[in-house]
Amino acid sequence: MANEVFVPIFVFAELLFGFKNGARERENLALPENFLKLPGVFIQYPTNETAHVYASIALGLKEIGKPIPFHDIWIAACAIETGSIIVTYDKHFLNISGARTWGEH
Repeated sequence: MANEVFVPIFVFAELLFGFKNGARERENLALPENFLKLPGVFIQYPTNETAHVYASIALGLKEIGKPIPFHDIWIAACAIETGSIIVTYDKHFLNISGARTWGEH
């Protein structure tokens, strides 16, 4: 079990969009805010290193002809930078060299 949970700012933004776009905005917006208040849960912001990792991932995906959504490249870059595991059902993360997903463990 993880001691720390890193939530890339891009994931947080996607959650907020989904909740604001839904029918129960007010109730749902409390969910991510409350989650972030839990011990060991942190927002992860990109760094210069994240940008370098992003560029390498994007180039690698272009070279193999397997593009994925830009936000998912950022998510993978954040995870690779911190050595984190990506919790997702999206199989396209498997095309990213160095990215580890929950299903692999």
